[in-house]
Amino acid sequence: MKYIYSTFLLIIISISAHAQLDKGLKQIGSSFSFNSRDFTNENVNTAYDDNDFTLNISPRFGYFINDNVSIGFGLGYTSINNKTEVLRNNSSIPINYKTTTNTFDFSIFSRFHKPITDKFYVFLQPFASASFGKTHSDEYTDNQQVRSLDIGMSPGLLYMINKNFGLESTFGFIGYNHYSTKAVDNPRTATETSRNNIGLDLSTYTLELGLYYYF
Repeated sequence: MKYIYSTFLLIIISISAHAQLDKGLKQIGSSFSFNSRDFTNENVNTAYDDNDFTLNISPRFGYFINDNVSIGFGLGYTSINNKTEVLRNNSSIPINYKTTTNTFDFSIFSRFHKPITDKFYVFLQPFASASFGKTHSDEYTDNQQVRSLDIGMSPGLLYMINKNFGLESTFGFIGYNHYSTKAVDNPRTATETSRNNIGLDLSTYTLELGLYYYF
């Protein structure tokens, strides 16, 4: 019985041990996000019903160059599926088409952690990321090339389950975003776009969850 109590006590102590984010510590794991959005838009002649589903997976590696300060890089994959229903006033039959976008992402980042308790940390994450991929729509016959660039920062929260495993979440983005598409097959059959934004984004698309191993 004493052996059982001792073993149980050791497990509790190991789980509740104070997590130290010391210089030389490494982290490896992955963050992910998913989002679904449904919206409608109507004008005088046409009604649109859009449904979006976005999935992102981002494996990352980080290294603590100082206590509570890390740098790292990440590789990711993003898939966006959009279904659109168009109903024109002069027709009783809706037109349906699907748009699929797949991109690969590369990012570099730094993190500045501030301990709140033995297990909870808040952090600020400056980063830069670039994405490259293709989008295809049933509305057009050709693919389009997609490129995006983000430079900014996001706040986050880290909870250390024990000294080796941590759960984290980031939400929000402030900075610069560039997004562009370009027809790669026949420029006449698809519309090219380019936009630049600077500002604050607090949409649910910025929410990420992650699980990381510290060693």
